[in-house]
Formats: sequence, C-alpha cells, structure tokens
Amino acid sequence: MVRSALSSDLPAFEAWMDGLPLDRPLICCETIVSRLRAAISTIIAPADRYEAMERLLDHVSPMLARLEAVPDGRAGSSRDVRETIAILDRALERLAMTFAEIAINEARARPDRRFQVPKFCRMAALRACQIAHRRVLLACRGYNELNGGHWRVLAELYLAASSRGFENIALDSNTGDTIGRFFARTLLLVLADPHHLSRANLEHVRFYIERYGHLALIRTRSDWTGDAEGWFPAWPAHGDIRRPVRRDELVRGEADLLLDVHPLLTKLDAHCDGLTAGTSPTRLGLPLIARDPEYRRLLGKLRTCWGTPPQRRHLRRRAHPSAALVFGFDQTRQLMKRIAGKRQAAASEVMPAFPCTEWAIVDRSDEGLKLHQESEDPNAVEVGELVALSQREDGEVHLAVVRRTLHRNSHETEIGVQLMCGPGIAARFKPPSRDARGRERDSIPIIFLPRVPAIGDTPALLAPLDQVEPGLIVALPHRNGVARFEATARVERLSGCELIGLKPFTGTTESA
Repeated sequence: MVRSALSSDLPAFEAWMDGLPLDRPLICCETIVSRLRAAISTIIAPADRYEAMERLLDHVSPMLARLEAVPDGRAGSSRDVRETIAILDRALERLAMTFAEIAINEARARPDRRFQVPKFCRMAALRACQIAHRRVLLACRGYNELNGGHWRVLAELYLAASSRGFENIALDSNTGDTIGRFFARTLLLVLADPHHLSRANLEHVRFYIERYGHLALIRTRSDWTGDAEGWFPAWPAHGDIRRPVRRDELVRGEADLLLDVHPLLTKLDAHCDGLTAGTSPTRLGLPLIARDPEYRRLLGKLRTCWGTPPQRRHLRRRAHPSAALVFGFDQTRQLMKRIAGKRQAAASEVMPAFPCTEWAIVDRSDEGLKLHQESEDPNAVEVGELVALSQREDGEVHLAVVRRTLHRNSHETEIGVQLMCGPGIAARFKPPSRDARGRERDSIPIIFLPRVPAIGDTPALLAPLDQVEPGLIVALPHRNGVARFEATARVERLSGCELIGLKPFTGTTESA
C-alpha cells in the first residue's frame, strides 16, 4: 500500500513517470527499459522505492495490457507484432527485475530469520513474480524463444527468500500464491512445450496450471528420489529444461533447484481416468470443454510432457532444398481449384502459379518437415494452421498441418509441419438440413480428401469450424453421377478449419 506521506526523494521520480508517453506505447516501453534504473536510483529507502514502483505499475498497467493483447489479435504485419512483443518483453523484464531487486536486497540485508520480513519486501516479491510469469506467457503466446533468462528472476527470488524462510509463505492472502508456486507454474508452462500448442490449447493449459499448478513443488537436489519421471532441473537452467533431471547433473552440482511434478501427475491421472470413465468435468474440477475428446488428448500430452518427455519418433535427415508454402484454409482451397484446372490441361500435380512464400527445408522425417524462413515481412504462422506445400525438388503438392512454431526474432521463423495427404478437391455442398430457424443453410466450402493415411487411408474433408456435424450427408459431383458420403466424426480441430472423417453413404444415390 502506498504511504500517504511521500519522502523528499519521490517527487523527481513522479515527474519522470508523469512524462512517460503513454499515447506512444512502444516508445514508453523503451523509455522504461533505458531510464527506469536511473530514475529509481535517486530513491534511497527500500520502502519508498517499492512505493514508487507501485505507482509506476498502476500508471502503465492499462498500456501494458493493450500491448499484451497484440499476439492474440494479430493486428498489423507479423514483423510489427514481433517487434512489439520484443519491446514489451524487455519492458516487463525491467519492471520484474526492479521489483525483484527491492525484495532480494531486503532479504539479504538481514539474513537472520529472527527478523520479520517487511510487508513491502513480500509485496515487491509478489509483483516481480506476477510480471515474470506474464513475461513467459507473452513469449508462449507469441511463439517466441524461451530460455533460462525468462525465469531467472523467479529463481533468484526463490533462493533469496529461502534464506529468510518465506519462499513458501503466501504473498497474497486472497490467492495463497507464494514465490515457489509462481516459479513452479512458470516452469510447468515451459515444460508444456508451448511451441507445439495452438492458442486455444495454450489457454486450456494456462487455466489448468492456474488451478492445479500449486501441486508441483520446487525442491533442492537433496530431495531427489532417484526417479527419472517427473523431476526436472529448475535452476541453474543449462540448455533445455524439457527433459528429466540426470544423476550426473546432481553429482556435478549443476542443478541446485528441481521441479517435482509427482503430486500434479497424480491429479492429472485422476482427471484422465475420470474423463475416460464418463465422470462429469464439473465433478472433476475441470471446464465443460473437457468433454471434448481433443481436451482429453491435450491432458494426455501434458501427462507426457510433465512425466517423461518423448524422444523423437522418426529419424531426421538433413536437407537443404526449399519449398513453396500456402497458409490457411481459404488460400489452400483456392490453390486446390488452381491445381484442378491445371490437371485438366496437363496430367500433373505440381504447384501452379500462385502467391506463396519460400521456405528452406532444414530437415525431414517420414511424417514431416522442419522449415525455416528469413524474411523482412515474415508470415504470421499459428500451430494448427493448414498448409499446402510443394518441395522444389519433386514439385508434388502436399497438405500439412503446422505442429510447431518458433519466432527466433523479428525476421526469422521456424516451423515444423506434419504431412497429412496429397492435394484435395475444392468443392461446395448444400446441407439438406435446415438451421435452427427453419431456413435453408448456405452452401459450405470444403476440401475433399480422397485418402488420409493418418485415419486409415479413409476419405475426409476439411471444412470451416462447426459447419459439418456428424451424420451429415455430403454429396459431391462425380464423373458417374453424385458421390455421397456420411460425416462420421471430427478428427481434429485446426486453426480456421477442422478435419472431418467420412465414410461412403450406403443409402439411395442419384445419378447425374
């Protein structure tokens, strides 16, 4: 809480704060990054320094919230979005570090546990934890690279607080949040492999971690039970933490802090078993969307990521050719039309002249490709997005799904795609059923896929979200008349469209 009487060294800071250009958010963030340390250094008393930071945070919070919404809205070009995220990331880092320094310095000033930890110290630690967690979430939503620097503040806070014995004491009486809980929740988010999550699934994971992440615990290496499952190096973070801790790391003293996920895995197993048994999600403490099979698959993926992360299933082969890519359902459908027109003129399935982007193939496996693009105007690519690609070496067109996205900087993008099938057939069909008001439904644009290996070489279709329900009869033109299929079930919900399984309709048929 801000004290009513301000000390004499606060007015200069307030004058600097009032001069921040809130109407120019990026310049404001850059000013915070470059000038905050100097501005706050004029305030000597730690309690006054905390008060000044609280005022600053209140002052800039609406602006920060608007910038944090940029990755979801995807306003402007992809490069503009990435540069906005990068600048905001640096501002959040500076704010978190400044709050953390107040708490850490106070904790270390009087290490004797007989001294009560001042309230401003606990509140500064709380603010640092909140902002550090927001920073990691921003990186996840923007598909940015994650490294130990993103949770360094939390690790240093935890170590400093442990010297005074308040690392697991509630900083906020309303939520019960502690430094240890923030640290664990942040690491769980990183371990969930967010570069493989669509934005919808990332939100599901965030919600699950917010509700149950407190079950995961930060421990020291002396607590390790020797179990390979559910133990991860928390700090220091040497390389990728998304792997179980190794005994040799502990022997060499490379991991002072560990993340113990076992209590959370027990809860996660109970949720998976309950959903499989048909228990209501509300009784399990889960959102209603947990009834969806895709949500259950997501929980299964979390069980793997937080238990024993998988190794690569397919051998990667280094490759250096390039590929032309088209993104999104609408653009892919237009391309399928173009391919059909070209096929009628010449029996070939090569990529026709069509607006596309060039990507370098880094490596490949039997199921997919790793692609890299360096461009001044990069594509905004989401996990779950439909892609049509043609490898330059053979010219064949394949449909694929983006399974991983990583924005290394404002102009470099790396994606992993899973090959789905060959080119489909763009078509439209008019549903025979009427809508809820009894009106005829508009025709639905689709891409018909004659054979999809991932679902047993059976036919399927791609359609806009929530347009084709199971049991719907899909009639498509055929050289011998009209081919009819029955929609079986939604195989997967993608970004902007969904994959629907089909089976031949055995009812009456009509001829052309």
